[in-house]
Amino acid sequence: MASLDERFREIIKVAISNEENAEKFYREAAEKVKLEHAKTALLELAKEETGHAEFLKKILEQGVEEVLAARQTEKIQDFKIVDYLSVKELNEYSNYQDVLTAAMQREKIAYEFYQGMADLVSDDKLRGILLKLAEVEMGHKNRLERLYEEEFYQEF
Repeated sequence: MASLDERFREIIKVAISNEENAEKFYREAAEKVKLEHAKTALLELAKEETGHAEFLKKILEQGVEEVLAARQTEKIQDFKIVDYLSVKELNEYSNYQDVLTAAMQREKIAYEFYQGMADLVSDDKLRGILLKLAEVEMGHKNRLERLYEEEFYQEF
């Protein structure tokens, strides 16, 4: 049976892979779209995903306590905007709204991954760490939803 540390390391390695795949997704999408502001948004998202992967790699190298100790836990509101939107595959005709919708969906999936992993573990320390990581992803989703709201849900 794998030790807690081994299981945690495996979860973090999967998370790193997920972040690297997200970065690749955004970069490839940026090559497809023609609209400059959509391309810029995708490249910014790719850069953020690279940062997420580096953050997780730092946890593997330095230890989770040192890296996460300074992070405060806070409840982040889920606006659930993406739950009511149709998510399209990004292509050369994608606009800024399509880009934000795809990004919100990816952050939702990342959040659900960590939340799901937290629900599967019995160790309180590991569960707390996974919940903190889920919170980080919810924060990204929240930020994207606010951008979407500002851009597309304007009052009449």
